[in-house]
Amino acid sequence: MSSSQPPLNLTPKTVAVINRKGYSLRNKLGEGAFGVVYRATRRSSKSSKGGGGGGGGKGGDKGSEKSYAVKILDLGKLDGPGKAKFLPRELHTLMEAHHENLIHVYDIFRAEHRIFVFMVTSCGAHSFVC
Repeated sequence: MSSSQPPLNLTPKTVAVINRKGYSLRNKLGEGAFGVVYRATRRSSKSSKGGGGGGGGKGGDKGSEKSYAVKILDLGKLDGPGKAKFLPRELHTLMEAHHENLIHVYDIFRAEHRIFVFMVTSCGAHSFVC
């Protein structure tokens, strides 16, 4: 987790999962009743260059970084019926829904007693980052 402000209190196993997926957690953007939102970046994979068509990178190119928002939900703060019945359905819907007026969700995973939801950052009245 390369950040000047260490986000959360994560176990080494969770940090390893986040890093293996290519993400780095950065600064805290906001907080709510059930969790916290951080800015995250993700390195683009070098292997994505190999798909035909000319857009090759330079030999030493590290790839680009994209910015995301990651909502980290604390499962301990959610009560029983909502956590067991509605949360899995809501998370599935977030991943499957694609519409110009919805924030696109890229990745969801569970680690420790938290759910990590990586989504596009947005500019607007209720956004965290531009």
